Amino acid sequence: ADDSVLWFTEGATVYYSYLILRRAGIISDDQYAAIRARIGERFAANPYRRTVPLAEAANDDLGDKEMVNLLYDGGMLAAETLDRHIALATGGSRGLIDVLRLLYETNPHGGRVGEREIADAASRVAGRDLSEFIVRLIREPASLPSDPDVSA
Repeated sequence: ADDSVLWFTEGATVYYSYLILRRAGIISDDQYAAIRARIGERFAANPYRRTVPLAEAANDDLGDKEMVNLLYDGGMLAAETLDRHIALATGGSRGLIDVLRLLYETNPHGGRVGEREIADAASRVAGRDLSEFIVRLIREPASLPSDPDVSA
């Protein structure tokens, strides 16, 4: 993977970690909502949110707490947004997990996965071209929603 997809790697990991805990009953829906709200609030207050694209967050500066928060919080929000967007495009039948599965199936030995591969896989899963949507999501600062109730 290249550094411009750290948002995807870390974001999908955080997003699915919380979903699994919720679905397994380890955290309640209310706890999940509170965690999601805190992530949204921290993202909204992040001083880099309006100036640093998510694809560039923490690529060179993992020593900066706010930059790391931008990467993890923004990555989680981007993963959630992409999951919702795919679900809307497919009537709820597909989601981000299908993108992860497709990426694995087309590259089981861990070769390079970059923005193009992610966009292509998401587009295939959604049944429509999501390239521009993903570019806006990760390349335009402040393009991510931070509101816990926002829909993609």
